[in-house]
Amino acid sequence: MKIPVESVADIGQVIRITRISQDLDQLTAAQLSSAGQSFLSHLENGKETAQIGKVLQVLESLGIGVELTLPPDVDTMLAKYQNSVKHGGNLHNYNVASDSPTEELSKTYRSGVLYEDGKRLQRTDIKTFLELWEKVSNSKRVRRS
Repeated sequence: MKIPVESVADIGQVIRITRISQDLDQLTAAQLSSAGQSFLSHLENGKETAQIGKVLQVLESLGIGVELTLPPDVDTMLAKYQNSVKHGGNLHNYNVASDSPTEELSKTYRSGVLYEDGKRLQRTDIKTFLELWEKVSNSKRVRRS
């Protein structure tokens, strides 16, 4: 079942319902996920400042998967980029040209990805996002199987 998430409180409710349906108390669930009971309690109650790494540990320990849904233009670009890399290409020889003029305008005028530059967040286009993505070493990327 897929559940749309709009807030930390939504994630907390899913965690609580899943934990209870698996007949686990908070202490046991916290131990299974290597998180503290107070962390789990705060998370279930929608605490906004929960550490994303610990949240992912709790979700994984309860068997809850996480999926990100990308906007269509980013999804298409990322798929093309990943296909290019599979065939020996990299971002520097990657052709960003789109198949439709409307899609091209969307990419040119609408930049929807945020990245951190010092302490302020900046909007960037898809090409810049992919360049930044390529700079992140594999050891720093989180991979879940």
